[in-house]
Amino acid sequence: MNLEPDIPSVVSVALGPAPRLRGEEVHAPNAANTAVDLKHTHDPLTERVIDAAIEVHRQLGPGLLESVYQLALEYELLARGISFVSEVRLPVRYKGMELAGLLRLDLVVERDLVVELKSVDIVHAVNHAQVLTYLRLGGFRRGLLINFNVSRLANGVRRFVS
Repeated sequence: MNLEPDIPSVVSVALGPAPRLRGEEVHAPNAANTAVDLKHTHDPLTERVIDAAIEVHRQLGPGLLESVYQLALEYELLARGISFVSEVRLPVRYKGMELAGLLRLDLVVERDLVVELKSVDIVHAVNHAQVLTYLRLGGFRRGLLINFNVSRLANGVRRFVS
């Protein structure tokens, strides 16, 4: 997976060469992953991202659009020196053929953690399936589903591992 920067030089200087803010295509490996939802898994990277999301939620509260939270979280991750890529394109393949549609991952942090953001009243099973699909198709090991439209952000976070 090549995640070279294509962002303004001010940001790339601050972060170094690894992260990028918009749109790198990720090619999925052939291995099939299965994922299990784990509520209380200790992982330093996911903890750092959750802490950043909590700070965003503290400052903005619930009720805004997902795009607002994504920009604020990107700002917070940059401020904390956490590398990430946003709007990552993930191609969909069917029987060896790449389909015209692409999936877009909200954030990929440190080249390993998929972060899917929501601002909805209710997180449905299909939202969980979305994260699991991203993990499987992209060959990622960890995922977070963060819903900002809750009164206490800890109630809006789900962790996934494959």
